[in-house]
Amino acid sequence: MMEQFYFVITERCNLTCSHCIRDSSPYRDETAETGMIKNALTQIARSHPESLVLLSGGEPTLHRRFRELLDFGLQLGLSITINTNGVTSFFNERTLKELPRHARLSVQVSLDGDEAMRGLLVFSA
Repeated sequence: MMEQFYFVITERCNLTCSHCIRDSSPYRDETAETGMIKNALTQIARSHPESLVLLSGGEPTLHRRFRELLDFGLQLGLSITINTNGVTSFFNERTLKELPRHARLSVQVSLDGDEAMRGLLVFSA
């Protein structure tokens, strides 16, 4: 069984979804320290190289050094999944063309249903 390491790297989110289990929002500033995350990723790569690292939040792409952390983990050879709402500026045309080049990277996007199914204003900005 593959081990998984789950990192909540920020509580900030660009949305304010009522169903969010983390109570994340644009007003939350709590962010994990970049050096601490890099140290943890290095330890994981050494002791559990076949494990899966999940970068989550909040919206992980809003971490001020997200790209640096992602690149660092990939350079260590880790398999990484980004748990995202997919509606941040990180997902620009350049990035969307580049992401498929990383065999050990996956993106898990939260999808919202229509208002008739889940209620009014559940997934709001």
